[in-house]
Amino acid sequence: MVESLVKKHNSNRKYFLATTDVKDCIKSNWEHPKEHIFRQLEYFKHSKGETDIKASIQEVLRTMNSYRFLNGADNPVNGV
Repeated sequence: MVESLVKKHNSNRKYFLATTDVKDCIKSNWEHPKEHIFRQLEYFKHSKGETDIKASIQEVLRTMNSYRFLNGADNPVNGV
């Protein structure tokens, strides 16, 4: 589903992909090109590693909050 959504909206948008993998839950972030997310989706289809949803959600929220802070997404000009 993610793959078809990215292909449907074929533009210069940046995507963020996170899974519930224990070791490295963030598979693709805003600095990666769009081709990177497709490679990560292929790896994810065949993944059989350990998962931890709580730790993954915490890491995603920590990363997103850092991104918002560094890019000024919370100021009145750029909105929240």
